[in-house]
Amino acid sequence: MQKSKEEKPIERLSLEEQKNIMKAIYAYINSNDFVNGELQFETLDKDGTSIGLFSEQGARYLEKNILGEYKGLLPFTIHYRSNPTTDEMRLKMVEEINDLTEWIEKNADNVKLALNRIVEKIEGLTTPYLSQADDAGNITYSVNFNFIYRKEC
Repeated sequence: MQKSKEEKPIERLSLEEQKNIMKAIYAYINSNDFVNGELQFETLDKDGTSIGLFSEQGARYLEKNILGEYKGLLPFTIHYRSNPTTDEMRLKMVEEINDLTEWIEKNADNVKLALNRIVEKIEGLTTPYLSQADDAGNITYSVNFNFIYRKEC
């Protein structure tokens, strides 16, 4: 009979580390032509079109060594809100957030991290999904991501 490996407790990224990584992600996504500097942080406009970056639970170290090097994971979500009045407009929203997702994943090397941190990848975990709709006709499509990076000495 094989012994099962003892699972290590999850060690969460410090709040300071999370803040610094989210700032870098925010600056990176805000540089996209579609977003055009209009990205909001942790909020969306009540009316009209807006796009926001939201932090998610689960930021943690994936690996650590005695030299102080580590690999970290920070989940986040992009929400895209608008008030489309036709199916064509809703499909356009999905297409736009799909295009943004593809750009985020393909250009991850452009995220500027400090203090010997290097982006390994940004992976979209979902296709755009309808995450919210209200009586005024506003709808929000969302995509969940994992940001994976490492710190070298």
